[in-house]
Amino acid sequence: MKTLLTRFEGIAWILLASASFAAMGAFTKAAVAGVGVADAVFWRSVVVMLVALGLSWRQGVSLRPGNLRLMLWRSGIGLVAMGLFFWSIGQIELGLAHTLLYTSPLFMALLSGRMLGEGGGWRTLLPAGVAFGGVVLLVQPSAGQLELGTFAALGAGFLAALAYITVRRLRTTDPPARVVWFFAAFSAAATAPFALYDGVPTDPDQLALLLAVGVFAAGGQLAMTRAYAVEQATIVGPFSNVTVIFSFLLGLLIWDESLGLGGTIGMVLVVLACAALGRTAGGAAPPTRPG
Repeated sequence: MKTLLTRFEGIAWILLASASFAAMGAFTKAAVAGVGVADAVFWRSVVVMLVALGLSWRQGVSLRPGNLRLMLWRSGIGLVAMGLFFWSIGQIELGLAHTLLYTSPLFMALLSGRMLGEGGGWRTLLPAGVAFGGVVLLVQPSAGQLELGTFAALGAGFLAALAYITVRRLRTTDPPARVVWFFAAFSAAATAPFALYDGVPTDPDQLALLLAVGVFAAGGQLAMTRAYAVEQATIVGPFSNVTVIFSFLLGLLIWDESLGLGGTIGMVLVVLACAALGRTAGGAAPPTRPG
């Protein structure tokens, strides 16, 4: 009975995290239309940095990196991934952007064998092929041209995979709270000159949107960390893909966005295939996130 309750608890936490990340994406889409990507990244990072600082203090975790080189590498590629993802949200449908970001398990399955000595072998070939077919359906040319936003979101998914792989290598030297804090602090410092060039936003609506991006990012991070703490990654990891469904629904309800029949089929194929890859190829997302 305890195992069953723990499983339900883990799934409940990961669903809450998925809803929070989808809400973060929606607030980001609304915010970047008025203030730009640098502001969204900066304020998101400031809020997450403060939350991670409190979490580190509560857990008695030192903020000094155990592996500075890997921490800088993870933070650098994570920042670029977040920037690409936030920019793509303003260019394409919210559900499409989140779906392409969540191709990271596909790239992890392709890269883990070489970079970590891990991999699922032949078991990854079928879901990887299905995921690739789903991506093709998603990014099919519209009026003969591919949108740059699709490439940006897909690039964010690839870089997110590299960030996840780096986090897996950091787990022997740096606890999750330190990794989250360092990434947020790094991102805040890197984007501060651009975000604060014209000062702090004075429009109450814009400031509220920016703070909401950070609050839901932090809430999603905490909920995801809790989910992985109470249940196995192979159980809760696939449920993180529900973020895509929540994002699709928010885009449809708020901006009347639709992926069409082909895009919807592609989204379903990517979600299912990447969930399968998360179980067979060690691709379940760790409790840190670049976006």
